[in-house]
Amino acid sequence: ISIRGVGNETNQNAIAAPSVAFHMDGIFIASPFALQTDFIDVDRIEVIRGPQGTLFGQNSTGGAINVISKKPSMDEYLGKSDITFGNFGLTKFRTSNNIPLASNVATRVSFAITERDGFSDNIFTGQDLDDASSTSLRGDLLIDLDGNSSLRFFGQFFEVDRNGSAMRGIDDPTPNIRKLSQDTLSKHELTSSVFAAIYESDLGSASLKLMASIQEDDILVVRDNDRHNYGDFVKSIPGLPPVQETCIQIFPQPDECKYARYQRAEFNPETSVVDTTTLEINLISNEPILNGKLDWTIGAFYMEHEIENTIRGYRDNDLTGQLRYLCGESFANPAYCYTHDYGIPGRFDVFGADWDFVTDALPTRESYSFYGQGTYSISDEFRLVAGMRYSEDTFETNVTNFFNVETFTEKGTSDETTGKITGELDLSDSAMAYLSFARGFKPGGSNLTFGFTEAEDAAAGRPIAPALVFPTFEAETVDSIEFGLKTDLMDGRARANIAVFSYTYENLQ
Repeated sequence: ISIRGVGNETNQNAIAAPSVAFHMDGIFIASPFALQTDFIDVDRIEVIRGPQGTLFGQNSTGGAINVISKKPSMDEYLGKSDITFGNFGLTKFRTSNNIPLASNVATRVSFAITERDGFSDNIFTGQDLDDASSTSLRGDLLIDLDGNSSLRFFGQFFEVDRNGSAMRGIDDPTPNIRKLSQDTLSKHELTSSVFAAIYESDLGSASLKLMASIQEDDILVVRDNDRHNYGDFVKSIPGLPPVQETCIQIFPQPDECKYARYQRAEFNPETSVVDTTTLEINLISNEPILNGKLDWTIGAFYMEHEIENTIRGYRDNDLTGQLRYLCGESFANPAYCYTHDYGIPGRFDVFGADWDFVTDALPTRESYSFYGQGTYSISDEFRLVAGMRYSEDTFETNVTNFFNVETFTEKGTSDETTGKITGELDLSDSAMAYLSFARGFKPGGSNLTFGFTEAEDAAAGRPIAPALVFPTFEAETVDSIEFGLKTDLMDGRARANIAVFSYTYENLQ
């Protein structure tokens, strides 16, 4: 998700905080994989643009999105269902039911299932690609405790089991743009679950809200890394030497021998398991204080975030057209496999076997923060909005880098005080101008794979090589200046908003 061009671009850094924070009923959803889930039983969506950190638990540099689901109601039973059919074998069924269980207890249960053939075909494996196969289930229980307080539990589960996306190689000889030829059976499996509890209480002058969640996401991907078949010509880079014996033996060489050919290469598999626990408390004023001039919000947020990331990459290093997998894998050929001795320095087996890229990364993050925001009415037309936040993040990552030969541990801490100040002026009942200054923050962290500086290589006695990716990345900050005008036109039937803004980044991730 991106807002104003700012989004989560750091896909290599799975532990990196998102630029746009996503929330579900106020609960921060940490894993970017959760955004692939179906949104069922949605009441409304709230969006905050620009650096954020004084209203929600998770700070961000690009903004925040809060998807609000429909709450259970004790009033009456309500249900709705719909079914959709379409081309490419599309079948989509959704149902949602509100069920009162007692005078003070109600539940909502929603279910959705989607099946669709792929838009693209892999003519080599016979797979449909760009297909859809997903199941969503959501349950929501609301208990009215005493008229002034309530307890809510909800759980959401989402599962995907499909062939995956079509990514056509630049030299794929298949003439139809919706067809490709690749020699790997691809796979995309995802399960995502969120379980949360929300306690709300009206204390009179303020409302108390306590939120807790447990989240888990598990994704497995198998993909063709060269995006071609073994032996396809590399025509996009003319002049490469031929690699086929038949080409070498022919003289004079025909045109097709003037190109190199693709090796087989695949990730089989690439997996990520993400576990997250969040706790949040906030207190929101019900009525303004200081003679009705000040509305306020204060809160605190805590998160534990753990990832297990595994990549098993293979490449046909001996140009046989087959991949020599690790013996013991379910897809390995027992007559053509190998046993790799992990953890023995120097034993890479790269050319005798078919390792390409092998790594395990186990990053963890612990985060806590305190935040607050107030709106002070200086006059009937002019308001001043000010907020402040303190955040501290600690990370630790154990990385068994590249060929699983040596494990490295990286640690670090980021802390920052950020805030915002905004002036709002009502020009009329239907027009408001504002000027805002804000600072956003994203904590630093560690990369899932990395190299070292030349000095570090020399000190450790390793061969000196240029580092394309360093072990850690710095915390990111952004300073925002924004001027805007919000208007309602034609008796509220039309709305026109204008904004001019500037973002200045430091250590852009």
